[in-house]
Amino acid sequence: AYKIGDVWTYLSGTETIDRIKRIASGLASLGVKAGDRVAIISENRPEWSLTDLAILSLRAVNVPIYTTQAVDQIRYILEDSGAKMLFVSGKKLLKHAEAAVQSVERIERLVFFDRDAKPENDNRAVSLADVEALGDTYESDSGQTFDELLAQVRSDDLATIIYTSGTTGEPKGVMLDHENFVSNVVAISTGLPIRSTDRSLAVLPLSHIFERTVFYVLCANGVSIHYCASFDQIASHLQEVKPTI
Repeated sequence: AYKIGDVWTYLSGTETIDRIKRIASGLASLGVKAGDRVAIISENRPEWSLTDLAILSLRAVNVPIYTTQAVDQIRYILEDSGAKMLFVSGKKLLKHAEAAVQSVERIERLVFFDRDAKPENDNRAVSLADVEALGDTYESDSGQTFDELLAQVRSDDLATIIYTSGTTGEPKGVMLDHENFVSNVVAISTGLPIRSTDRSLAVLPLSHIFERTVFYVLCANGVSIHYCASFDQIASHLQEVKPTI
């Protein structure tokens, strides 16, 4: 669930899976393949998680970037990871990161969650809606299904490179594979009384390893997730959502 204005909007499990399939297929049509690094810089919102799972479905590697990261560190992370694609939430973050983005020639595509954020003067730029539209025709165009792509994922595939804050020098990339995440999901799910009837509020940044693991745990246990885009919304969201976990 996510809030538009004063209204909560809900995505069902089926809708969520369908969108992940379309995003993954769209990325595949744009040439994303196993081992490719794909970076995300965005506030907490459903598109962050949908894109994350789409990237992982292709055996590609998610490189999350903090929204508050310094511009020179954003540039360093993009270059050091070898990212070929960058997802950006909207105009505000593009303005913050633009100097870094424009200086990294390796980036082939910029994908914007907000359709109106796509700059007209950058031929690398597409919207997430554009990617999903490509995904609708991928199977017929390529002859390869999403399920066939998904079946190729291995437990020892690199899933993500998460960079340290950089307060003690250049950020350092921590490499985690699918099994690293799954072992934590299983252990937490076994150790805590999590029910499918629970409600949760996603507050910590999804670019942080803790919140990312929490998201996977909640998905694995069928818990509904309500996204909190900024800390100043926590008080009102707590009253409205009444999270049980």
